[in-house]
Amino acid sequence: MINRVPEYVESMSARKRCGVSLSLPVVLAAALLSPGFATAAASPVAAFPTSVATELGYPAGTYPAATQPRGDLPVNYAGVIATLNREIPQLMREGHAVGLTITLVDGNRTVWTRGFGYADREAKRPVTTSTLFHIGSASKPITAAAIMQLVAQGRVNLDAPLTRYIPGFRMRSRYPNNIVTVRSIMTHHSGIPGDLTSLAEIATKPDTHLYAQTLAALRSQLPTRPVGEAWAYSNLAITLLQGVIENVSGLSFQQYTQRYLFAPMGMSASTFNDARPASSQLATNYQVLPGAGGSISVVRRQREYVNIWPAGSVVSNASDMANYLKTVIAMGKAPTGARILPSQTMSQMITDQKASPWDVSFFKQALVWWRGYTQLSLGTVVNHGGDTLMHHSMTAWNPSNRLGVFVSVNTSTSTSVTSPVWQRAMSLMTQAKTGHLPGPAPAPGRVVAPNRAQLAAMAGSYANSAGIVKVAVQGNKLAITGSAQWPTAVTRLYTRRSDGWYTCADTGVSYRAAVIKGQQVLIGRAVLGYSGLAAVRIPAGYTVPPEWAARVGTYRVTGAAPTNYPVTPGGDPTESELYLHDGLLLLDSQVLLPSSGQQAFTFGPTPMQVMRDAGYSVEAAGTNLKVRGVTLVPITTTASRSTPATSPQAWEQFANVFD
Repeated sequence: MINRVPEYVESMSARKRCGVSLSLPVVLAAALLSPGFATAAASPVAAFPTSVATELGYPAGTYPAATQPRGDLPVNYAGVIATLNREIPQLMREGHAVGLTITLVDGNRTVWTRGFGYADREAKRPVTTSTLFHIGSASKPITAAAIMQLVAQGRVNLDAPLTRYIPGFRMRSRYPNNIVTVRSIMTHHSGIPGDLTSLAEIATKPDTHLYAQTLAALRSQLPTRPVGEAWAYSNLAITLLQGVIENVSGLSFQQYTQRYLFAPMGMSASTFNDARPASSQLATNYQVLPGAGGSISVVRRQREYVNIWPAGSVVSNASDMANYLKTVIAMGKAPTGARILPSQTMSQMITDQKASPWDVSFFKQALVWWRGYTQLSLGTVVNHGGDTLMHHSMTAWNPSNRLGVFVSVNTSTSTSVTSPVWQRAMSLMTQAKTGHLPGPAPAPGRVVAPNRAQLAAMAGSYANSAGIVKVAVQGNKLAITGSAQWPTAVTRLYTRRSDGWYTCADTGVSYRAAVIKGQQVLIGRAVLGYSGLAAVRIPAGYTVPPEWAARVGTYRVTGAAPTNYPVTPGGDPTESELYLHDGLLLLDSQVLLPSSGQQAFTFGPTPMQVMRDAGYSVEAAGTNLKVRGVTLVPITTTASRSTPATSPQAWEQFANVFD
């Protein structure tokens, strides 16, 4: 699972439920506090051998380190390619990936592009460098480039109110003087809800009106938090950038991006209109399904359409993405010779933006792009991943070494394939070009006797998007239970280290306490030093009003978009549960913080993902509940229920929905 850490933003967040249960993806969102993380977390260290010769596929002792070309001379990447040709098929087998495409770039040179496996397994159609893949949220930096073109022309001011460019934008009032700006959208600090289940964000049919529907739907929604308070990933906020581009340029979003981005970059096959290409040009969708006795099957799924275009609808191929990487590496100059962005504007796009005290994460937020992964000893890697329901991608580049990687798979194995492939490729290329080896994982501090008062102060109930986190004192150790609302929850013991972290012998995750703006939190750290917000303590004096206790029961979800892509073949669950556990109110897997007898708000961050998922409004409307744009109609009320009636394992592991 450590190989997924850089993509937690993509796979551990509040997911659009495609008209199903509003619970969060427990299997993914609980990774830092779940049994599954323990086994996988320790494995990635082995993925970074210490011998350059071994890394690059040369016989031991023959790697020509002293004579390796440097500077403007071409680097010999033969060993890199040989190693990846050998390792990628094995990673695909382990992750059950049907097809994969990859491209490597060094400056203005395409080092390698190749397809692996099948674009259509049943028809035996192989993946080629021209096969189109959904790149998901890796589309967002392309949208950002369009905005920054208008900024460079003086036609958009990043710090102006969004209403200057979209006069029809408004939400319900929750905070005074709460002004959404273009910059707050591009840094995910706008407070605009991330997704609404009432919208067909990913669907079985294309819908050209999702921007207008998003604008209309937000008028009935409350902000999740004040502008600028905390990072919270929002597909809907990025979708609003379509209106900025169209209203300022006078062109449709599709016209603008084709004319001023894809065409001048030489990306002739790429488009935000994912309904345009014929199915024969696209990689077919495949889903990995568990069976009886631990068996695995991979089934063919129908075509998916990402209808919130700016947030993730681009389809592209390895050849086109090579041109895109060359453009960003050249700081805005396309390989065609066209200047897409001024270099200073491109520099602005990848500059860290001011962070809130709540922004405790392993990456830095730039203007849509993310910066991070120095723990891999690769320098600062600028990147953005992307997940649709069945396709998973990563675009990553290193400005200082001028290296870039794009990889995408057409199977619901998520980042278990894309993450190790891109990290491995970037590591090998960096070594080939610079001779620099990845550093070792940070060694833990020595075991020390804990301060009993500090231990006692950490004990209590916390929350994250996977549910309740219980922290107790057991002897001289912390006993931590993640997703404690489930009968199958596992408790592990953590030992105090001299560096202030608490570690467990059978997991690669460490924890420490911190206080942010007066609230006690748990910070999690994984192998290689990735760290982020893991859970927030339940506020003192937490109570459940009797009105909410009387509403406990099972609800039917109504009002979801009928064309939403089903997460599971044959249809998704359409029920949601409100229940009490240990004095806390939960909706499916998320703790609710009641503000009155009629309103509550989701509480607790997605592990490693700051405050995404926290702050959604749940409102009573007669006997019904309204949340994320849909209505929950009561089926049964069971006030005594203390745990969910169904296990999250049944379907939530498939809820790896597009970001």
